[in-house]
Amino acid sequence: KLNSYHFKNTVYKVIHLLNHQSDTTTEEQHKLN
Repeated sequence: KLNSYHFKNTVYKVIHLLNHQSDTTTEEQHKLN
């Protein structure tokens, strides 16, 4: 059985990582321009 808190925490981490990843990509694009 999946723990609801653990599941939400995992989703939050994934979203945070994706946001951070997109920020990094944007910064790299700015450097290239």
